[in-house]
Amino acid sequence: MKFSAVLLLGTLVSFSAQAGLPDCQPAQGYAIDGFSRNEALMLEWNQRFAQAPSGSFDEKYADRERRTAGAAALNALATASALAGEHTQDELHAFAQLMNRKYGGASSGSYTESVYLTAARLAWDAFALRGNSNFTCITEWRDMWSLARTYASFYASASSGSKAESAYLQLARTGYSETNRRFEHWIKYSRESYAELEGLADELWTLYGRASSGSLEEAFAKNAGTLTYRYALERLNSSLGYYSTGELLDLQKVYDACYSRATSGSVKESYCRQARDLVRQEIMRRPPGGEAPRPQPDPQPVPPPPAPRPEPIPGDYVECELRTVLGSYRGIGTDRNSASDSALRVCLGSESEYSCSTGALNCSR
Repeated sequence: MKFSAVLLLGTLVSFSAQAGLPDCQPAQGYAIDGFSRNEALMLEWNQRFAQAPSGSFDEKYADRERRTAGAAALNALATASALAGEHTQDELHAFAQLMNRKYGGASSGSYTESVYLTAARLAWDAFALRGNSNFTCITEWRDMWSLARTYASFYASASSGSKAESAYLQLARTGYSETNRRFEHWIKYSRESYAELEGLADELWTLYGRASSGSLEEAFAKNAGTLTYRYALERLNSSLGYYSTGELLDLQKVYDACYSRATSGSVKESYCRQARDLVRQEIMRRPPGGEAPRPQPDPQPVPPPPAPRPEPIPGDYVECELRTVLGSYRGIGTDRNSASDSALRVCLGSESEYSCSTGALNCSR
């Protein structure tokens, strides 16, 4: 198949166009709802606190109640790992952005400002944890590339030094690293012809030229473009024996013209020169008068091995599954305790405490 710019770029914008991030498994969490309920109480008491006379009993009472509600709101979120196990990445993303806005709108130095700051930090940490988890269920390199580019675009628009910027950068780096691994696996076992790989390499090097200097996109395009030209040469060399001498003479002219047109010192120039020399070597290997090409072998599709399992991500977490007589509930965390706690919290949203506490717990990393 021909890899056109439309095919590549059309796939790459899919996640951002749909305004949705992929998730390996559904989530049925209630942590954000619990935060919102207690937040409403906190804001109600905060208003009473602001309206009460300074130093009065009413002011002290309202202050106690708003702090109690604020603490309950944060307790509902628990830890970043528990929060990541209860909500999808889209939900966490929206919640983190909401907390950022509320933090920015709160009075400087106020109690509500401190609550929103803590909630925002928890949400961004949970967003990054969930994102790392979701990398493991993407096997196609184009899908991984699309996701990595989405995170990179988020990073570019984030406020400098913010938690959001840090989370986006970490996910973008991991995404591009995983894209490289999946691309290397794909091209090694792909059945594209040398001409198709040439077209893909040309597109990758065009993207390299357009990418920002020093960017993750530039590094990936350079690595993938170099690798694609290398495999294109290997497949060209293995196919030359099936061409007639006349066809080879025409082909070497094509590559000679390509070499002449290419920018001096460019990767394209080097590729065309090597391809031309391979064709000329095959021509000179044949006896005077040429020889008939070997018959084309019948295609024998060889299925590639499965894609490589994703390498453990630094800070990878434990996943626990709690099975009861009524259902199964999953939770994730940085250790067994936080993961089992997350699974229990999800269970309690649907079943009784007795049913959840007597269920079978199975954890794995």
